Amino acid sequence: LDGGDMVESHRKQATAEAALFFRDAKKEEALVKEATSFEDDDEQREMIMAIEQRIDELESDLLALNPPVTDADEVRSIFREFHTLKGEGAICGMKAVAEFCHGIETEIEGARSGNLILTNEIVSVLQELTAIVRPILAGESREEIGEDLINSLMQELRDAVIEAQSDAPEAGDEEE
Repeated sequence: LDGGDMVESHRKQATAEAALFFRDAKKEEALVKEATSFEDDDEQREMIMAIEQRIDELESDLLALNPPVTDADEVRSIFREFHTLKGEGAICGMKAVAEFCHGIETEIEGARSGNLILTNEIVSVLQELTAIVRPILAGESREEIGEDLINSLMQELRDAVIEAQSDAPEAGDEEE
């Protein structure tokens, strides 16, 4: 190699090493930021524990239901639990939890007005979706959990809600 080629070779090597250094530095910075935001912040840790407890309560509440659930207060209670999980996730900086629970909440919106009966199908899908909240809270991505599984469950929920709403008696159609 002549002098010019050697300089060019050293320059390329130095550029490659610098790129590796900065890539590794960015990774480390992200890891440190993540670790400190979760492990050093007692308030955030408490919020995450509260979210985990709410998930436990929601799972228990869903298991305790005896579908079809027509009691408007019980139905609204399930809706509120997803709504609260969404809010707590957002407050805690867990955007994925907030977005996931918002998707569920949107599908069962009729619960707020008492226009939704929780059928066996709806409760079953809600149980499966609730089980997914915990890995999302732990930082697993939708891809790691299974994008197809999540989309399939959300579609099942959508279909079950539509069916429940079409089977619900209209106001004034109630048997006497």
